Amino acid sequence: MAQNGDRWSRRVLIKIIPHDACSIYKFELTYGHLALLFAGVVALFVSFFTEHVVQMRAEEAKVRELQRVTAAQQQQLVNFSNQTNHLWYTLDQIQRNNRQIERLTANGSSTTNNVARVQSPKPDNSLPPLSDALPLHGPWWTQAAAWLGLGRGGVTFEGESDALKMLDAGLERTYMDSLKRKHEAVHIAQLRLEAKLAYQRMLDAIPSIWPTDGSISSGFGYRTYPDAGFHTGVDIVNYYGAPIVAAASGTVTYAGWDYGFGIKVEIDHGNGYETFYAHNSEALVSSGQFVHKGQLIARLGSTGFVTGPHVHFEVHEDGQPIDPVPFLSGSVGPSPQMLATIK
Repeated sequence: MAQNGDRWSRRVLIKIIPHDACSIYKFELTYGHLALLFAGVVALFVSFFTEHVVQMRAEEAKVRELQRVTAAQQQQLVNFSNQTNHLWYTLDQIQRNNRQIERLTANGSSTTNNVARVQSPKPDNSLPPLSDALPLHGPWWTQAAAWLGLGRGGVTFEGESDALKMLDAGLERTYMDSLKRKHEAVHIAQLRLEAKLAYQRMLDAIPSIWPTDGSISSGFGYRTYPDAGFHTGVDIVNYYGAPIVAAASGTVTYAGWDYGFGIKVEIDHGNGYETFYAHNSEALVSSGQFVHKGQLIARLGSTGFVTGPHVHFEVHEDGQPIDPVPFLSGSVGPSPQMLATIK
């Protein structure tokens, strides 16, 4: 032990002599001091090395996290690009549908114009087709990779930002175009409804139904009985008090006594046709009243100059009496010229 202690107590003399030799610096250290100094240097080196390793590990962890976040963002960007492409595809389909609706409404507009003689708004073709204005962005292989869910280097935030701006413009234009098509469709539907109602009103104004059940006892034209002369209508025989209805819709222009015709009802149908119903037992309508086709207007009787209960029924066209039989048989209806204006 004494030898061992003497070993650590041995001294080492270190002299530092400057060039000018004015003074000499001496350091005297024992082996124990040198050992402690060496151990301190080793400990400091180990400490620095450990800290460096820890920092390197931390930086590697940060890099891995950044890589993970970058990969996730890239995948999100690819997914967003897929959704953008899908929206563009959807917009293209909507635009195709809008063009189809435009063609249909254009055809319907021309047809309805013939009916109502109203010029519908012309379609606005100033907007280019969406498939031409907003093509799917990116080359075909990047689009194929997007649909397959694969990452692609061609997808960038800048490119997707530009695509999103174009998509927003396409959405706005398509919305306005769809809104305009909707208004046009509503307008066309309204015109068609009005035309249908006008067509029905025209049919209703044509005297095409029998004013009462029964049989014709005296036809239209010249006759010798019961009085000689031109018979301006037809006589339809039925029981006393049988209902008499309007052969067509129109406005009652007269309801009352008319000498030899007895109690008479006259109806103006507003299209050049008038109908007369004479020899009634009573009139159930009054002058100025609007009546519908088939509406009860009188009761069959034998007033005026008659030989028995019947209704004298006349049809006038532009003020001239015509044979009612073709109307009652259904062989008379709208002329081709009239149909051309409403179909």
